[in-house]
Amino acid sequence: MTHVWISPGSTTTGSVVDPLCAACEEGFVPDTLVFVQNPKVAAEMEGIAEAASDVVAVYGEIPEVRFENTEEETDFAGYYETVRDAIDEAKEDDAEVAINMTPGRKYMSGIAMQTGVQKGADHVFYLLIETEEHYGEAYHNIPSTATELYDFTEEV
Repeated sequence: MTHVWISPGSTTTGSVVDPLCAACEEGFVPDTLVFVQNPKVAAEMEGIAEAASDVVAVYGEIPEVRFENTEEETDFAGYYETVRDAIDEAKEDDAEVAINMTPGRKYMSGIAMQTGVQKGADHVFYLLIETEEHYGEAYHNIPSTATELYDFTEEV
């Protein structure tokens, strides 16, 4: 079975890569990374995607990386449709699907969570860093007691 990771884009590496590290440690190692980005984050996403790909390669094979684009930052309907379509495509291929709702603006997290639950994603992950002391640090440098990976398909 293949595994697909769908994540909002961001300008911060940690919000995209750290939850992926945590998920890989818990056994969800994706074959495909799908990043939903808008023009405001596109410039940073190439480097962030490369870091994410390097993380996955530590746990398995180098993943396929895809970028899905919305027209503008506040293209709410477009963002929903893009996440929905990525889930549908993965499910058509019988893939196990994980949504990362950690990065992005609040509406991105809300739409990612709602769409993931509505469309039957297998996991809807959110990485909580317990204290601001560790914000901006790479996941493997943060004490494990200061992080918690939540899967909202199990929590609610």
